[in-house]
Amino acid sequence: MFGPAGLPEDVKKVLIPAIEKGMKHPDGKGKIEKMGYVVEYKSPEELRRLIIDDYETAKAIATKLGLGK
Repeated sequence: MFGPAGLPEDVKKVLIPAIEKGMKHPDGKGKIEKMGYVVEYKSPEELRRLIIDDYETAKAIATKLGLGK
C-alpha cells in the first residue's frame, strides 16, 4: 500500500499501525489472500529499501544489456 507524498505525520501515526495490524491479523490476512494477493507486510522503511534495491538491480541489468544510459 502506498500513500500520497507529504502525508502528515499525525495521519501516518494512525494509518501505519492500523495497516500493519490488519495485514498481520489472521482474518485480515486470510481475506486478502482469498483475493489472490500475497500478504507480506513491510514497514515504510523496509518497503522504501526494497524499492530502491529493485531499482538499482534493474538499472544494472539494463546497463549490462546496453539499454541504459
